[in-house]
Amino acid sequence: MDLSPASFDCILSVRVFHYLEHFPDLASRLYQWLAPGGSLIFSVEHPLKYANSRGDWIVDAEGNASAWPIDSYLKPGPRPEERMGVHLVKWHRPISAYITPLIEAGFLIKAVMEPDFTDEGWRDQPAAAEGNRRRPNILVIRADKEMSTGTA
Repeated sequence: MDLSPASFDCILSVRVFHYLEHFPDLASRLYQWLAPGGSLIFSVEHPLKYANSRGDWIVDAEGNASAWPIDSYLKPGPRPEERMGVHLVKWHRPISAYITPLIEAGFLIKAVMEPDFTDEGWRDQPAAAEGNRRRPNILVIRADKEMSTGTA
C-alpha cells in the first residue's frame, strides 16, 4: 500500500493482523503513516488461543472443560484452520512479537488489554464468557506516535 507519511491521526484494526505473516514490516509502515501524536489501536485473536495443538479444551470425565493446553506458545508460525468451509491461515505470534516490533518502529505502548465480557455478554452468553475468563479470546493494544518536538 502506497500512502503518504503522516496520513492518519488514528489507525484502527479489528482482528486483522493475525492474518498477516510479517508484522514487523507492517509496524514500521503503520508508524510512517501515522501523524505525530496519533494512535494505533488494534485487536487480534489472543495468542493463547493458537498455542494449543489440540485446538480444544481438555475435558474431564463428565465432559466439562477442565484445561486449555498450551503448547509451542513461543514458536511463531502459521496456524491453518477451516471456518465455514473456508481455509484460513492465522499467524501465531506471542504477545512480545506484537509489542517489540511496535517499540522498535518508534511507538510508545499506551495500553495492552485482554477484555472480559460485558455484563450483557455474561447474561446472554455465560458459557462463552466463562471460557474467556479462563483463556482470553482477544488482545487489544494501543500504541502512540510521539508528538514531534521540532528539535534536531
